[in-house]
Amino acid sequence: MESIILDCIISHFVSNNLFSWQQYGFLKGRNTVIQLIKTFDIWTELLEEGGQIDVIYTDLEKAFDKVPHYRLLQKLKYYKVNLDIIDRICSFLSNRKMRVRVNNTLSSCLIRFHIIGCYKN
Repeated sequence: MESIILDCIISHFVSNNLFSWQQYGFLKGRNTVIQLIKTFDIWTELLEEGGQIDVIYTDLEKAFDKVPHYRLLQKLKYYKVNLDIIDRICSFLSNRKMRVRVNNTLSSCLIRFHIIGCYKN
């Protein structure tokens, strides 16, 4: 189900030209390896011209865990993603519980997620 929803959202963004030309990853023919090669080309040219480069690396692997879910849903609506898709995402994100397992011991429910204002068609 996740891959179907992802395909629908990406298709919508591509067909409506909503991705920035700087977007890499998640797009066919524009993966992060190509981005890295282009970045190295820019850096090499700059260094050959006597310039200086300062780099800060960040790890965004868990970035989605930090996205405010309500804001994500608002953005999807703003970009006119199909409301059925938004409803599916809302349903997935609502009323979720989180528990922790240490060895064979499972905690009680720690957090319960609920999104106020989920859309319904």
